[in-house]
Amino acid sequence: MDVRHGELETGARLLEALEGVGVLGEWSFDYATGMFRSSAAVSRAFDIAPDDGLHGLPVEVYERAIHPADVSWLRATRAAAPGWSGLRVTEIRVTDGAGRLRWIMVRGRFVLGDRGRPILGYGIMLDVTDYNDSGERPFVTPAAPFVDPLFVLLEALSIAYRASRQVAQAAIERGCRDLLFRTAELLGRARDRTLDEDTPARRRKRLN
Repeated sequence: MDVRHGELETGARLLEALEGVGVLGEWSFDYATGMFRSSAAVSRAFDIAPDDGLHGLPVEVYERAIHPADVSWLRATRAAAPGWSGLRVTEIRVTDGAGRLRWIMVRGRFVLGDRGRPILGYGIMLDVTDYNDSGERPFVTPAAPFVDPLFVLLEALSIAYRASRQVAQAAIERGCRDLLFRTAELLGRARDRTLDEDTPARRRKRLN
């Protein structure tokens, strides 16, 4: 097996592990230009061609896939300054290219300008449809997926992994990839336990 083939196989295993815990990938939003960029799986969830998502499209193109009832408050949320932590987490309903309604958790961190308003947002998206048997927003209150160290680590590693690939830092890329794979495995086990042991009613009670 040559090195290139091995790298591709490892990358495929990593994607499989991440998708197994609902990680779609990274996103970024430039407030000045209104351009939204996304990795391949995020783009597909919004019925956008992966290449178009990587190059960037007006955020309104992504909004076409979002449930109409979620668009207005999402715009208001996006425009508001984040809290002291710079972290914002929200959930939206999205219809993908296959016509499936999916619940997407958007985790984002924001860079503020001189006037304290956001100028850049970036983060990851996760498919949390499996957690949402009730048809209600599953994580609208501070809960484990917001602050669980594994989720926080996964977010940081995903961004670091993407950045290391962009700047061609192979050693850092391998380290991030290995840690991502391990973190995804741990999250997968934790998620399976939650879904096996919990009912929607018990889950809502715990969140509240």
